[in-house]
Amino acid sequence: MGKRKAGAQGEKKFKKGKYNTQQNVEPGWAGIYATTVRGKEAQCRNELRNVFQEYAEDMYGDEEIDDNEDDAEESGDIEDAIAKELGQLSAPDKKKKERFSPIDTGCECVVFFRTRKPIEPVDLVLKVCEDAAHSGAKKSRYAQRLSPVTLTATANIEGVKRLAASVLKPHFHRDEGQEPLKFAIRPTIRNHNAMSRDEVIKTIAQSVGSEHGHKVDLKNYDKLILVEIFKSSVGMSVVDRRFESLERFNLEQIFQRQFKTDQKESNKAHENISKDAKDTDKTETTDSL
Repeated sequence: MGKRKAGAQGEKKFKKGKYNTQQNVEPGWAGIYATTVRGKEAQCRNELRNVFQEYAEDMYGDEEIDDNEDDAEESGDIEDAIAKELGQLSAPDKKKKERFSPIDTGCECVVFFRTRKPIEPVDLVLKVCEDAAHSGAKKSRYAQRLSPVTLTATANIEGVKRLAASVLKPHFHRDEGQEPLKFAIRPTIRNHNAMSRDEVIKTIAQSVGSEHGHKVDLKNYDKLILVEIFKSSVGMSVVDRRFESLERFNLEQIFQRQFKTDQKESNKAHENISKDAKDTDKTETTDSL
């Protein structure tokens, strides 16, 4: 990715899009949750939409959106599937589908972006956070923590099991060459009381299993399973230890850390300049004597 100018707006400008007023995160979606300052949800959506679009252009170029994604993965309703297919055939221009669809969650301080293939939420969030850590350029005033979601399902135990079977397989259940991994599970639960934290953790741990030598290690994990439960939706993704070094994907904390580092370096540079100036003054005084 090329260098970008610092600042909240970035080098490229994108049109502000109207966000989807639908408040449910549906099964079969992928996306990114973001937390924000209370009352600044709309500003956060607009800022992140621009940031995500910019990164998507750099990471994926003109690669077309996958229109074959199943919007109702769990329904199993044949009539719904036929209706959906007919709707796609009658669509005037399938390319008009957005890579990022901001969703109004109806919850303070939380926004959601639905993503479509080829976008990979984990890869995108990692790139955004790594660039923020390396450059210190603050591209968003209001976004705080980013939480990638590889796939979503209905928020019940059966939904968690189906989701785990799909999302965890590439990491924990490879057909060949699977290495034993240390793992941890980190659930975040909002506006939901049907499942407890302990139930979710136990169900996912059982899905990981121990047949490949996997074991729980909360501090020194190789893989961290992120679980986002919001209302009737559960989403899941798997990340590595960069989650910790990148302030758990909290952009504001990344910027604050970088700011403090820059301040320390600046203060040290000023101290060195002052010391050099004093040494020069002493030398000149000695010479004059």
